[in-house]
Amino acid sequence: YPNLQEIPAYFYGHSYGGKWVPTLLYKWLQSDQFSAVNLSGIIIGNGYVDATYQMQFAESAYAFGIINQNQRDYLLEQQEQVHDLYNNGNWSGATLIYNDIVAYLQDVNQTGGVWNYNYALYADQTLTVPLEYINFAYAQTVLSNRSSDVRSILQIPESVNYAVLSSEVQTPLLINGDYMNSTIYAIQYLLDQGIDLLLYAGQFDAGVTYPGVMDYVSALNWTGAAEF
Repeated sequence: YPNLQEIPAYFYGHSYGGKWVPTLLYKWLQSDQFSAVNLSGIIIGNGYVDATYQMQFAESAYAFGIINQNQRDYLLEQQEQVHDLYNNGNWSGATLIYNDIVAYLQDVNQTGGVWNYNYALYADQTLTVPLEYINFAYAQTVLSNRSSDVRSILQIPESVNYAVLSSEVQTPLLINGDYMNSTIYAIQYLLDQGIDLLLYAGQFDAGVTYPGVMDYVSALNWTGAAEF
């Protein structure tokens, strides 16, 4: 579609897209194939970018009153273990503890079952999402039913399995420690190429905390950092 080549292209990544989108564009910009696209900007929302900078679970949850001092101190110790394992090159081990911290914050016996995506909501233990998101839970159920009319309308083949946070994707990422793989280098490169970047984070997000996002933003080393 040569007639569309001049249209500004913006690439958006949410959550784990904080790794995929910067990496994709970093590699793309260094290839000859990129010249056909008018890359104008990148958007990252509540993105996983650098686990070591974004390891702010304990203080963030404590500030919101989700955990008490003893729980905060326990999580601070866990976070320190993640840093130690990361620095020693054990990314898989670091990722396991990282996931344990996230699970701890959602444990009904520890926090009452706070929802990982919003400190202000509690997940229904049967639906695994807050009752405010019951339509989302219903959509998951319908899309998981291989013979549903909705799947037929959307032309989803019966052979295709639908799952939220599919273990087929998540398990390999966990085993190889990809959660610990920072994409700061790619974001810095894109900024130095003059690519506009919009970052945002939900202040109630328990998984990608606002303080953690601001920590990695402050650590970005690019030509416009001082002015920014």
